[in-house]
Amino acid sequence: MDFSLSFYALIPFLTLLQAVIFSLLLLYRGWQEERHSDIRLAFLLILFGLSGIPYMLGMMGINYLWVEWPFYPWQYFGLAVPPSIYLFLRSLVNSDFRFETRQLWHYAPYIVNFFYHLLVGIQGVEFANRWQQQIDGPCYIFALTEAVELIQHALYLVLSIQLYRQYRNWIVKEFSNTGRVEFAWFRVFLFVFGLKVIEVWAFAAYYLFIGAQYDKLWWGLFSDTVMTYFLSIFSYAQPYVRELHFQASGQMYGSGGAAVVAPPEPLGPKLEDWKKRVLDFFDAEKPFLDPELTLSGLAGSMGTNSSVLSQVINTGFGKNFNDFVNGYRVEAFKQKMAAPENAHFTLLALALECGFNSKATFNRAFRKLTGHSPKEFIRRKR
Repeated sequence: MDFSLSFYALIPFLTLLQAVIFSLLLLYRGWQEERHSDIRLAFLLILFGLSGIPYMLGMMGINYLWVEWPFYPWQYFGLAVPPSIYLFLRSLVNSDFRFETRQLWHYAPYIVNFFYHLLVGIQGVEFANRWQQQIDGPCYIFALTEAVELIQHALYLVLSIQLYRQYRNWIVKEFSNTGRVEFAWFRVFLFVFGLKVIEVWAFAAYYLFIGAQYDKLWWGLFSDTVMTYFLSIFSYAQPYVRELHFQASGQMYGSGGAAVVAPPEPLGPKLEDWKKRVLDFFDAEKPFLDPELTLSGLAGSMGTNSSVLSQVINTGFGKNFNDFVNGYRVEAFKQKMAAPENAHFTLLALALECGFNSKATFNRAFRKLTGHSPKEFIRRKR
């Protein structure tokens, strides 16, 4: 057996090294701070690291796995990666999301494939080689596995994009300042995931029309390295948002499952009374000055629930919660800006006094509600 270090072996090695280091960091932080999403991410990174080990050893001239233990499930972790990405993203936007055995159906293709190869592999080298020649190859079982992996990547990319869109629609209904819960890197990650899906399908087409070439696998391993480094670094650096309970498509994702939430009954004639109650509360208590104001928090202060209050704001005022609250903040800003005693304050300082929590959030909300940036609005007034 000729052992050699090569540039091609370096790529999967870097993936494995990054996966091990950040998995340990994530597992420790997840245990210390009860971040379940960190544990999910650690598992995902390990999958990326394990996926490249057989190829790394092969590129180094170490073919022991294929010679002594052929047909064992050394190289099929790709079947577990797409569902792991999706479940990690779900745990990221829902603090209640926990592991349950019913989630294992996401991993059914990997589990079936794992035990299939394990049961054949433990019969010995001769049996495994004979099985591959007489059963696995003629029955196109490997091709079927590849097809399932292709479908998985496309399916879970679609589900992840759908999850992100529903989450973006939800946060403007629940949070008055969405900056800390936007997960802006989420969108970039979906783009990277999309590139990974394109790469997987491109390689499948390459194998189908040109044929498998071992050295070309390097590009697939390189994409795994990019995914691993991006996910580990960007995810680890993100601040953790506690008490985030994402609801989507009439469902509340709790401990891994979905509990149906019945739609609220229409308020009917009570709607006008509720509108007046909300307006009076905002005029008297000025809850919009709290930068951390949420729909559930406001509902608690008013002695009602989120469903009723959301219906009042959406139906009664024709706005989502974010726009409704920021409308008050923008008006408060205009009043402060017009007062001569505030002339020495910066625009940001006044915005922060009115309930905004950042310059970016203030500028975005102001432009959306007035059609102008704050500076443009001031110049027009003058």
